[in-house]
Amino acid sequence: MPADGTPKQQRDNQAAPRRTKPTERTRLLQQARPHDAFATLLGTHAQSTTLEQAVLLAFALLQDGLPDTTAVYAEAQGAAGWYVHHASRTLTAEHEHQLLLGRPPSTLREVTLAREAYFFPEGDRTAPTTAPDNAALSSGHYPLSFGSQLALLSVVQWNRNTWDPADQGLFLAVGRALNWALARLRAPEHVRTPDRPTDTVHSDAQLAPDVLREFSGLLRDLSLHAAPHALVQRAQQVALSLFPRGYALYYELHAGQWRCQVQLGAPPPELQALIDAGLAYNDAPMLVCAWTRREACYTTQHPEVAPPMSALVGSVGSMASLPVLIEGQPVGVLLVALFQRNVWSAAQRTVLEALVRTLGLAMERAAQLEHLETQRFALQRRNQELEEERAALNAFARFTEASTQPADVTTLARLAVEILRISLRDVSVGYYTLSDGRWKALVLSEDIDGAAASRAREGFLPDTPSFASPFLVRGPSFVDGWNADREGVEHTEDYGAGAQYPYLDGGEPGGLLTMGTRHAHAWTERERLVFRAVGRSLELALERAATTVALQRQAVELEARAQILEAFAALSRDLAFETDRYALIRSAQEIVCRLLPSGYAVYYELHEDLWYPKAQTGNLRSGPLQAMVNAGLPREALGLGTSWAARRPWYQDSFPETAEAPRDLMGHVQARAILPLEIGGNMVGLFCVGLFQERHWTPTDRTVLETAVRNLGLALERAEAVRELQTQQAQLQAANEELEAFAYSVSHDLRTPVRHITGFSSLLRQALGAGLDRKTEKYLSVVEGAAGRMNSLIDAMLELSRTSRLPLRLETVNLAELMEHVRQECEADLAGRQVNWKVSGLPEVQGDRQTLHQVLVNLISNALKYSRTREVSRIDVWAEEHEHGWAIFVRDNGVGFDPAHGSKLFGVFQRLHRQEEFEGTGVGLANVRRIVHRHGGQVWAEGRPEEGATFGFSLPKPG
Repeated sequence: MPADGTPKQQRDNQAAPRRTKPTERTRLLQQARPHDAFATLLGTHAQSTTLEQAVLLAFALLQDGLPDTTAVYAEAQGAAGWYVHHASRTLTAEHEHQLLLGRPPSTLREVTLAREAYFFPEGDRTAPTTAPDNAALSSGHYPLSFGSQLALLSVVQWNRNTWDPADQGLFLAVGRALNWALARLRAPEHVRTPDRPTDTVHSDAQLAPDVLREFSGLLRDLSLHAAPHALVQRAQQVALSLFPRGYALYYELHAGQWRCQVQLGAPPPELQALIDAGLAYNDAPMLVCAWTRREACYTTQHPEVAPPMSALVGSVGSMASLPVLIEGQPVGVLLVALFQRNVWSAAQRTVLEALVRTLGLAMERAAQLEHLETQRFALQRRNQELEEERAALNAFARFTEASTQPADVTTLARLAVEILRISLRDVSVGYYTLSDGRWKALVLSEDIDGAAASRAREGFLPDTPSFASPFLVRGPSFVDGWNADREGVEHTEDYGAGAQYPYLDGGEPGGLLTMGTRHAHAWTERERLVFRAVGRSLELALERAATTVALQRQAVELEARAQILEAFAALSRDLAFETDRYALIRSAQEIVCRLLPSGYAVYYELHEDLWYPKAQTGNLRSGPLQAMVNAGLPREALGLGTSWAARRPWYQDSFPETAEAPRDLMGHVQARAILPLEIGGNMVGLFCVGLFQERHWTPTDRTVLETAVRNLGLALERAEAVRELQTQQAQLQAANEELEAFAYSVSHDLRTPVRHITGFSSLLRQALGAGLDRKTEKYLSVVEGAAGRMNSLIDAMLELSRTSRLPLRLETVNLAELMEHVRQECEADLAGRQVNWKVSGLPEVQGDRQTLHQVLVNLISNALKYSRTREVSRIDVWAEEHEHGWAIFVRDNGVGFDPAHGSKLFGVFQRLHRQEEFEGTGVGLANVRRIVHRHGGQVWAEGRPEEGATFGFSLPKPG
């Protein structure tokens, strides 16, 4: 058999003639269960007249149900092996050899003799290595046996390495049907009928056409039945039509007892009671045999059994018990009992076993159909639930969207009612609010109408049980077994259960969501969960809506307050140096009058129990009223005394006529506000506003007025502080000027006596000449030294005074260059001393060059002076940068100082060492502090005795 083209083309070309336009039979087969294929094949094989027709029909069905496969029919040829008679595609000799002879013939013969199909799901060693696309992955082999002939139906799958249950079932169904067809075609050659009566039980020759006829009708009828016991009864009918003079029983095992579920035929009357009562498990060996071995058991005569089973089988000549298997597990046993002795031939056994296998497949199909039907109903129910959930989710989405937008209570409640109706369907829902002392329905679902709706809108008293109890528990409540009289709600007698969800407003009852059902007397867990969820969502939405309203009100108040603050900020800028109390009050009155409708503002202060106007903005529009105000109002007049005594604002939305405020005098004033004005916690007067029209003083209005008066009090307090500060500054400035004048005058006045002392001391020394003795010399030296120190002190005082008076000339100063100049100046006085200098990282700063030079000279001179007792003096100068400025340090290794007295270092004339140890005036460091302070910096010092000292000062960065 030559092969042309590629392997895939060969397969397609061979398969094409048999796969032209699909018939209705093949289309049904592609969707049918295996037993449906079996029925189709039996009906079609009944028309086959040759082996080739039967085989090719089987090939066509396998090709339709298992595409991309190769089917082979082979017969055993004794020791020569297998001979391939037919193949669904052209095979080369090598393919045939590898397909059949590649596995030892004895192995396939054993498979055939065992009469069991065999599958090679992990890859078939029999598959040809030159198969199409080299992709032979799995194969199946069905043994065919008719008479003495052994044959084999094989299928190779090229693109799959596993067999699923449906494909296996189809292959087994085709194999069984083909085996029946071949048995029918070759029956004359192989039928043997030894030792059987021919008048009661069909011979094998008679059996084949009867079986085909009965099975064709059976399979047609099985496809119409879905009840398992109806399927069993139909199988029993076929069995008794083929094996008359007997009866058929179908047993199932329940709690260790064999129970007959379906019976056909009449056993002897004495046995019927035993059949109806059931049998113990071990009292029925034929049933146990079939059940445990999962295969048919046959007996030509009844077995020796103990009572009561002996009575049951005493009249039986032959018996067959066949297990009904579903997915390999027994579900029952079909017992066929004949009244005469019968030797069960291979054909008869095959018929019964095929009948039971068909019954098992039909029952499996029925179970699957029932399962599918259950799934279909479940899917329908789930689809309905999903549709309801989708509608509920859409409603929830609208609810959520509405809750994020400005929405009123009615809109939110209506959405909550809609969600509950969609989610739970058969419920009645309402939302109630307190109005005029009653719970009245704000929203009702459409199913509430008539008298019930009218009563709900009329309202219920707060103490009605179903309305009061939810607020006692402060949470949702569910009432199973609703009683309209007990709950106090009329026209609800037909309801079985109720539920309420309370809502609080500022801790007080504010709303109530209610739900009822007419279809049950108790709520399910799902219904409770949904009601709680919707109730909680509505609660959050209501809180959000209330918060939104509050925020809007706050926004208005904040805007008004911002206007007040901006106005007062501008007022503060304009009146930064204004210290006149009443000028500030008039400015505040102008601001308030601009923010309110037409009116006036008057500020009163109390003097001798009369209120006198101290500042006024706006016209009172009444000469007599103005005259009365100017003359002073009594302490308790017009509510002034009330506000003053209570120390809090007092508002009037309308101004009623009184004896002290007759209509002809005050009739045009409609609303007033009186606010105490405080400065530093003390009340100083009353800030009054009058309007010429009625006005309800809103929280925003009150916030505006109270903010204005509070800011006015702060401004007046600041003005008082500024006035006091200005006074103090003037006094301090005068004192400083007097002190500097005194210091300058004293310094100049002291110079003349000091010059006289120095001059006369020098003349006395000259006059004594050679007659100057040692003691006189010592005295003169003391006087001259004291005069010299006095001159130094005078110079220091003048320098300190000049430093304070001269203005600073700010410029960029390079401290590194300035330090180098100072070092050079100081080195002229260091003859004979060893000094190590370390200067690093000095920056450029903004300052007065001359005074900063003086700072460095004083600090470096001090460091050199107090380190002169060291063999080697060490002077370190460096700077550190900080966020807002620079810190400059000067460190020496001198004698140091006691840190307990460090606070005296920068004081005038303060010294920590004796004059005999280290000379000085005690003014240099004081001068350093004054210069650094004038630059906006600070000074400090650190040290310990005999461990040196570190002096530092800071200078701010520009800007």
